[in-house]
Amino acid sequence: MSAEFILSFDDRKWYPKNRTAVREKIVSLDTFSIESGVVFELMGKDGSGWKFDVRLFLREMDVFIEISNHPPNIEADLSLLFGWIRQQTMLSIRDEDGEDSGW
Repeated sequence: MSAEFILSFDDRKWYPKNRTAVREKIVSLDTFSIESGVVFELMGKDGSGWKFDVRLFLREMDVFIEISNHPPNIEADLSLLFGWIRQQTMLSIRDEDGEDSGW
């Protein structure tokens, strides 16, 4: 079973203006595996047997995140991505119930 989160931006104008930069940052992550349109897959190095460990869906106003497995290198890359975004704008990462994820 996977965990699902929504990464949203306090400044609603920031993400539409910076979607390409977010895409480029995701592609630069060590765990980046495949891009298929607006879906980006990350794969850890632990041989989990999953097709992917994380999928990031770049939607119009937010990023939907599906986490199937989170080995240390996946956690490190997600922290790197979220930290990079936080350097530029405020964000929130909430689970499917709207609760803060703690990321």
